[in-house]
Amino acid sequence: MQRSDASPGAKPIPSLTPFPDVKVPPFLAGDGAMCQAMRRFDWSGNLLGHPHAWPQSLQTLAGLMLACAQPTFIAWGANHTLVYNDAYVPLLGRKHPAALGQGYLDVWSEARAELASLLDRIWAGASVHMEDMAFVLDRYDGPETAHFWFSGTPVRDDAGRVTGLFCTCTETTGAVLARQREEETNERLARMFEQAPGFIALLTGPEHRIELANAAYKRLVGCEDVVGRRVADILPNAFEHGHLGMLDDAYEGGAAFHSAASRFFVQGTDGEAAAERFVEFVYQPVTDADGQVTGIFVEGIDVTERGRAETALRLLNLTLEQRIEERTAQLLSREALISTFFNHSSECHAVFVETEDGKFRFEEINPATLRLYNMSREAVVGHSFEEIFSPAAAAFLNSQLAACLRSGAPHRYERSVGDGIVEAVATPVPHEPGSARRVVVSAREVTARRALEEQLRQ
Repeated sequence: MQRSDASPGAKPIPSLTPFPDVKVPPFLAGDGAMCQAMRRFDWSGNLLGHPHAWPQSLQTLAGLMLACAQPTFIAWGANHTLVYNDAYVPLLGRKHPAALGQGYLDVWSEARAELASLLDRIWAGASVHMEDMAFVLDRYDGPETAHFWFSGTPVRDDAGRVTGLFCTCTETTGAVLARQREEETNERLARMFEQAPGFIALLTGPEHRIELANAAYKRLVGCEDVVGRRVADILPNAFEHGHLGMLDDAYEGGAAFHSAASRFFVQGTDGEAAAERFVEFVYQPVTDADGQVTGIFVEGIDVTERGRAETALRLLNLTLEQRIEERTAQLLSREALISTFFNHSSECHAVFVETEDGKFRFEEINPATLRLYNMSREAVVGHSFEEIFSPAAAAFLNSQLAACLRSGAPHRYERSVGDGIVEAVATPVPHEPGSARRVVVSAREVTARRALEEQLRQ
C-alpha cells in the first residue's frame, strides 16, 4: 500500500533551518532523502536536540537505520520522538514529512491505545516480534485497516535503562488481503463442491482410492465413510457392467470417458437387495506437471428417475407401434404417458409432430417444460416453433428434430433459454407409413452444473 508522498491534503514541510556552525555528524553525511531532511530540520526546539549532540548509541542506530533498505524507525526518549528512513516514508502516507521529530504516539494518534500498549512492553525491556499487526490508520484517503510485520528491539543507555526503540517493519496489507480473498474463494468453492446437485469425487492412483467426495456422491453410493477407500470396495456390484475397466482405461490411456444413463447396482445393507441406479457421468484423467496421470476426476448426475422413465417410454413406444390402429388404445397410452411420465417428471419432456411443410409443432408438453419457458399450456400445445420462438430459434429447433428423424436414432443438442443452458435428447417415435412422424424430446437445464465444472476444471 505504498503511495506517492505528494498525496492530496499533505501537510507542509516544517520550517527548516540549517545547523548552527557545527560539523555535520558522519551518520547524516549521506545523499538519501531522509539524510537531507534531517540535516535541514530545525532541531533547536526538539526534545532530541541537535544530532551532533545525540548520544553515541542513538547516532550509531540512526546511521544503521538510514542505510537500511527495509522500512525502519527509531522512537527515542520519554516522548518516543520519531526518526525514520527513506523506506519508511511510503508507510506514513500524508503524515510525512510532518512526522519527523514528532512523538510516535502523536503521529499515529488514531491507533494510540494499541501502540501505547506495545511501547509499554518494549520500554519494560521486552523485544517484540509480530508476524501480523493490524491497525486502523488514517494515512491516505481516510481510515483503513493496515497490516504489518513488526520487529521492535529496546535500546538501553549506559546505565541499562531502556531509552529507545529500534524497529524494522514491513507493510503486508496487500498480501494479507490477497490471502483473505484466496481463502474466501476456496471456502466458496468448497461450499459449491459440497452442495453441488451432481455427484463429484476425486480418485487417486491406479487403485482408484477416493481422495475427495461430495455429499451427492456419498448419497449415491450409500456410504459416508468413503475417503481413503477404493471404489471397488465401496461399490462391489457397480463394476459388473465394466465400470472398473472404464476407470482403468481412463487412468492408463489418459483419455476422458463419458457415459449416458449407465446402469449399475449399489450394494444393499443388512441383507437388502442391491439398488438399481442410472447415472450420467464423466471420468476425466487428472495429470501432474509432467503430464502423467495421477488420478481420475469423477462428475455426474443421478438420472435414475429419467432412466426408468425412458425405459418405460421405450416399452410404451413398442406397444403403440403394435396397436397404432386401435384409436382407443392409442388415447389410453397417451393418457398413461402424460400421467406417469410427463406430469410427474422433474425433467422437461415434450412430443412434437411433423407438419406437411417439414416443420414441427407441439403435440404434448409437461409442466416442467412450461416452467422452463414460463408459458401456459394453451400458448404452446398445437403451435409451431415459428409461432412461439424467434426465427433463429425456430430454425434451429426444426433442424435438430429433422436431424433426429433422418438418423432414426436419439439425437443430442444444446440450446440457450434465457440465461441458462438446456441439454436435450430427441428420440424418434416409431410410426406407420402414411402417418405423421413424431419426436419425443427430454431435456434438463445444466447451467449450474456447467459453471461448477468450469470452476473445478480451472
